[in-house]
Amino acid sequence: MGNQDSPDKPLETSAERQRETDEEWSKFLDAAIHDLRAPVRGVATLAQVLQQTKEDRLDEEGQQLLTLIREGATHLDLILKGMSSYSAVVQTPADLKDRVNMNLLLKMITLEMQARIQAADATILYSGLPTVKGDRQALKVLLQNLIDNGLVYRGSNAPGLNISAERTTEDTWKFAVQDNGMGIDPKYQQQIFQPFKRLHGKEFPGVGLGLAISERVVGIHHGRLWVESAIGHGSTFFFTLPVAD
Repeated sequence: MGNQDSPDKPLETSAERQRETDEEWSKFLDAAIHDLRAPVRGVATLAQVLQQTKEDRLDEEGQQLLTLIREGATHLDLILKGMSSYSAVVQTPADLKDRVNMNLLLKMITLEMQARIQAADATILYSGLPTVKGDRQALKVLLQNLIDNGLVYRGSNAPGLNISAERTTEDTWKFAVQDNGMGIDPKYQQQIFQPFKRLHGKEFPGVGLGLAISERVVGIHHGRLWVESAIGHGSTFFFTLPVAD
């Protein structure tokens, strides 16, 4: 009996060590992000104070340099905040036991995002969405990111999003989040799911982690996330989720 069990032990030990290493690295990363955000915000605040209180002593070049310092610190703070969100999704085991009514979840999300939606003069349509099996908080993050994507990368018209779902197999729902935005060149449609990958410059806010986080959320639900799009014709993000029992 001992000989039969022995081949498994090194594998189990190796897996346990890897889990411990991953946990230690995650704790270190979280601590580093937390400790870095305070001084970064401090730099931005000090630069702003200098601009406001010493404006009469600074020439145009000095004002521009302080503006660059503030913008750089603010952008770095956004990156650290995004890394924290990504780390949380990667580390936290998903509880896939929830029965999540996607209609109710979207209603809650659109209420929370109401100020942004109204500011963009956007329209978000959905109805008849199913109840799925998954982690409610993780799915909320997924939908928020996809809606936010449609609001940010808008076309010439006011943003319009339509969210729908269809049953594709006995145990799978396929969702579609369709927008009327600027669209994505097919050659970049795989790259946009990579962390920190952005196709546009400073004219659009963000650090390029929203879609990477979304793909991770779908992955922990044993699903798939992809996009179909063309320049000037909007984008449709598809993702699959398990049917509720």
